[in-house]
Order: sequence, then structure tokens, then C-alpha cells
Amino acid sequence: MPIEIRELVIKVNIVEDNKPANGLENQNLTDLKRQIIKECTERVIAKLERKSER
Repeated sequence: MPIEIRELVIKVNIVEDNKPANGLENQNLTDLKRQIIKECTERVIAKLERKSER
């Protein structure tokens, strides 16, 4: 069953700041971002699989 996305809204705030947030190093921050993206992707795929099983 295909899924149609009629509207996708993405809001972004860009801040020019060269110091790490909360003392996190750039590498740690990058790793955290990758982990978040990976987990979100896995959850979306799991929901799509469950929906297609119905």
C-alpha cells in the first residue's frame, strides 16, 4: 500500500555560534546527531512496516 505525503513542513533555526553546546565537543555532537537520525529512521521504517501488514 503506497503512502502519500501531502504536506511536509520543516522548520529550522540557524544560529552562527562556533562554541560547542553545553561543553560538548564537535565529534561528540556529530555522533549524537547520527544516533538520533538512525533511531528516527528505524522507528519510521518500523511504523511503515506495521502499517503495510494491515
